[in-house]
Amino acid sequence: MNTTNTTAPSARPQCGYESTQRDDPPVPPSDSARIDHLLHTNDHPTQQEETAFRSFVADGEFFLSQLDIRIASVRALLLQLEATRNSLASTISSYKQPLHPIRRLPSEILGLIFSYGVGHDEPAERNLLKSPHSLDLQYPPWVYGRICRKWKDCLYEMPSLWTRVRLQFDKFELGSNQALLSVYLCRSKGLPLTVYLHIPKASAIDSFLGLFNHIFSHSWRWKVLLLSGESELSETVAISEDSFPSLEQIHIWDPRGSRYSAKGKRVFPNIQASKLRAWTSIGNTSSSSDPSIRMMLPTAMCTQITEYTTSSVVISDVIEVVQLLPHLRILSIGNLLSRARPKALPKAVYLPTLQKLYITQLNSSSSRTDIEALFDSMSCPALVHLSLDSNEECSDSFKRFEERSNFALQQFIIGRNAAAFVQGLQNCFALEKLGLEGSHTYETILDVLDFVYTLPASPADSPNAQFPNLRQIKFHLSAISFADLDAFMDKFHILMCVRASYADSMIVPLEIVITTPKEQASKMLNHERLKDIQQAPKVTVKIIAT
Repeated sequence: MNTTNTTAPSARPQCGYESTQRDDPPVPPSDSARIDHLLHTNDHPTQQEETAFRSFVADGEFFLSQLDIRIASVRALLLQLEATRNSLASTISSYKQPLHPIRRLPSEILGLIFSYGVGHDEPAERNLLKSPHSLDLQYPPWVYGRICRKWKDCLYEMPSLWTRVRLQFDKFELGSNQALLSVYLCRSKGLPLTVYLHIPKASAIDSFLGLFNHIFSHSWRWKVLLLSGESELSETVAISEDSFPSLEQIHIWDPRGSRYSAKGKRVFPNIQASKLRAWTSIGNTSSSSDPSIRMMLPTAMCTQITEYTTSSVVISDVIEVVQLLPHLRILSIGNLLSRARPKALPKAVYLPTLQKLYITQLNSSSSRTDIEALFDSMSCPALVHLSLDSNEECSDSFKRFEERSNFALQQFIIGRNAAAFVQGLQNCFALEKLGLEGSHTYETILDVLDFVYTLPASPADSPNAQFPNLRQIKFHLSAISFADLDAFMDKFHILMCVRASYADSMIVPLEIVITTPKEQASKMLNHERLKDIQQAPKVTVKIIAT
């Protein structure tokens, strides 16, 4: 019969431990006071103490030797364990990489990421002004192709990523750039192009003639053209009149130097662009020359324009241009500049086809007379949409503008000085949408709403809707105190009660859209007055957290 010796010592060779070894160090044979006395004097221990001390020293040194052996074994074991751990961690990491969710991203999601990376989330004219030139391999979309084969394949399958072309000829070296441009354009696979050209001085054009000719060989699919620089387009390459069958928009940034100051206005080459409808001109704002428009379109092209956008120019230039656009439907004017010696303006220009007008006047260098002169220089009887944001309060000139034009606005979007402009509106019958843009105090918002839903002057008078067709009111409510929020909601409820007092035939469905900070949105949604407001006839209230 086999037997097992249960009393045999159990050893753990990895750490040098045996069960027969003592776990605790030997106990000192005397108290600390006695050993302190012997250490600080020249007295000798007693015979009994000497025997005990020698035994303790022998046991202690043996115990230390055993500890040293175990420590060495543990260190070796630790190194082995660390090596094993590092090896396993590296192997696990290798196996985790194929499991990463990004490897399973559908091509559609990758495409959205790529589109965002190349700036397709914002208008081309804004993005191309700040983007690197299209032949820089360190930037999108080129850089995506160096990540992995899947990304590379996805990149090649998305020709839309290659449809914005920015060529700023003083920003890159010559050499293989023409070949790169050929690859870039080839990958767009015939889709319409948005092209930004920064044209150098005439003396430098010859160095880039190959690139110019190559990009112009694709002019048949240019949809949007953005131009800036110091030379005219006609000085760059020979342009065929029928080279731009797809061109819809032209954006021109005038040069910041004074080279053309003496030459006056320049004229864009007379090309055939049957689809051209939009023209943008950004004035020259350098201190060395007048802030004016230097590039004009030929008369034949002006007759095609239905949308004109301009900024950083003087008002006389705006009036000069719009008179040349007989079919203008949309006009956007941003930040008029003052001229030291302003030109005399003609009698108010009649714009019979203008339907939408956008005005932004927020630059600090402008004066009240600039925006007033703008209103006094136009007559727009067909105007149905007006968006206005001005630092200056010019409601009087706005009233004259409305009286002269006799328009019937359907949409009115106001920024600063909202109450003055709304209260100055005379023809309110057709207005369907009223928006207050930007940040307004809650008192301003209530002033506007109070004007929209005014109680009759006398209790004997029946309520009369000033805005009988108003269907949407939209505004942003900034963070306010609890007390102010209660006051706002109470007043808001009162105004909805005024609206409810109108005759049924005068009440149209109304949507009220309020954007407000997240915490305040929660308070409004839980406010006791909100339910009362929503019970008003044909009212929908949307509170959106921002």
